[in-house]
Amino acid sequence: MIFTKTIEPFRPIPIKIKNIKKYNFRYSDEYQRTEVWKLGQKQNLIDSILRNYPIGTPVLKFLGKDQYEVIDGQQRLKTIQEFMNKDCKWKTSSNSESPKHDF
Repeated sequence: MIFTKTIEPFRPIPIKIKNIKKYNFRYSDEYQRTEVWKLGQKQNLIDSILRNYPIGTPVLKFLGKDQYEVIDGQQRLKTIQEFMNKDCKWKTSSNSESPKHDF
């Protein structure tokens, strides 16, 4: 799965989700709401990613080497970070047709 990060002056650069840990995302309270997604919403996002469904592109402002301010996409980025860091108690499905993933 590939996101596109935007680097000024608005050049999209593809990055793989598996490399998301190396980026430093800064979240501004000025225009980002607090974290509001519940577990089910987070699971739906991860399921969409695993099924290779489009999830929208976060809007980022380049601050310096591997540092970005998140303009839009906080809920998605934090959910992906939680999933990659195993910081959330994810429910597993007994569905044998669950998609395989290779971030």
